Amino acid sequence: MKNIDETAILPFANSINTTEDLFRLIEQLEGLQRYLYKGKAGYLSVKALEFLSPDVSKIFKEIESLGLEPIEEDKQMDFVDSLIRFLRNITVLKMTVAYIPTEAFTAKVSGDVSKQFGKKVILELSVDESVVGGAAFEFLGKYANYTYGANVTKFVDNFWKAS
Repeated sequence: MKNIDETAILPFANSINTTEDLFRLIEQLEGLQRYLYKGKAGYLSVKALEFLSPDVSKIFKEIESLGLEPIEEDKQMDFVDSLIRFLRNITVLKMTVAYIPTEAFTAKVSGDVSKQFGKKVILELSVDESVVGGAAFEFLGKYANYTYGANVTKFVDNFWKAS
């Protein structure tokens, strides 16, 4: 991977909280890669204005204003390649909940876990209505079940054993 300024990568990483967000961002960046071969001059946000989402365009404009985006097309390709590789290597926390969480909730959980872990962590969400409340987590090969459903099952099992 070519060395690129981490300051240029972090706004992209910080814009995502779930694997769905990650896939959407990578899809846009891969579209941008294909577009770069067309030989247009200028910054990436200008070259790809018609197909980048407003959020991604805003990030490109931000890094352009800081002088972190290369202007040469071959260096732009290297930048986008490195960015995609970085994004694909973000650590993922698998989380099972009873409902589809809000963006604010996923941002908070992702932010809290990232702070504790010391680097960006995104959520791979799955919904299982049997969870009822709480959540189950899988992270770095470890599994923890903090669901109401699991606790009720343990209670019932222990109750019948004690009877």
